[in-house]
Amino acid sequence: MGCLIAVVRPAEDLLGLAAMANQGPDLVAAYWQESDDARAQVWRAMKTGTSDAVILLERLAAAAPDDSALGALGAGPFEDLVKWHGLPLMDELDAALEREPRLRIAVRYVRVGVEQLESDVSFRKFYLGHG
Repeated sequence: MGCLIAVVRPAEDLLGLAAMANQGPDLVAAYWQESDDARAQVWRAMKTGTSDAVILLERLAAAAPDDSALGALGAGPFEDLVKWHGLPLMDELDAALEREPRLRIAVRYVRVGVEQLESDVSFRKFYLGHG
């Protein structure tokens, strides 16, 4: 029998994420130009852990300038999102890996506990042990 996990998010977090989603390319470009404000916004998005955070992660991967940047994305925001919200977002993360192939490079730099993930990871299998 499955269990239902309810997550309540403060309204200001959700409003902030909606504003970030509307910024789209500007936020992504500013992130890769190492804007402290953009990096703080991305961190807040990962901390909030909604579907918009997964979409933002996809956009960041798509715009990453090189594989080194993808490694930093994996060891930074991607790892944070997985650490804080991986289980409830497992299906969305798997879908994102299918939609954005460059996330497969970034995921190799994500650690969950002592385990470093492989590029062919399935978050559903990782968390639940089956497909």
